[in-house]
Amino acid sequence: MITNIRKSKKQEDHLNEYFDNLYVVESFSFFNLKKNIIVLQTPIPNQNYEVKGIYNITDKENKILIHISDGTDNQAQERVPKRKNYILGIIFEISNIQNATGANNLNLNGNGKTVEIVVFNENNNNINANNIITIFTEKDPKEHGGGIIVEGP
Repeated sequence: MITNIRKSKKQEDHLNEYFDNLYVVESFSFFNLKKNIIVLQTPIPNQNYEVKGIYNITDKENKILIHISDGTDNQAQERVPKRKNYILGIIFEISNIQNATGANNLNLNGNGKTVEIVVFNENNNNINANNIITIFTEKDPKEHGGGIIVEGP
């Protein structure tokens, strides 16, 4: 997995395309089956965020959860004013996604396939494939965002 964090640039990063931090910048995010990768960009409020885990939580539709944290209990979205100060870029291999307990198989093959990406901010180092769905569904929905991605270049 490759991650990078950089200062956001209002015009170049299309900041008007998403409502708040943790939403996927869809114009720069995609999956590529030939290269076996998923490329994502999401705004974050500070440069201290790390990717803690990437999980397949597919139910009826393809769904991947990206667990991130800046090591604090601060909320990423409930900031006044809402600042999208940094962009978190993530590139990871599709084969490295962990299957959450109870998830259906991720199926990206075929024309028109999409994936819902959920970006989840949670300061909990005990999250794993066995408990991610339970922890995610019990948490405040304000601390996640996301978007839909499609196959790209």
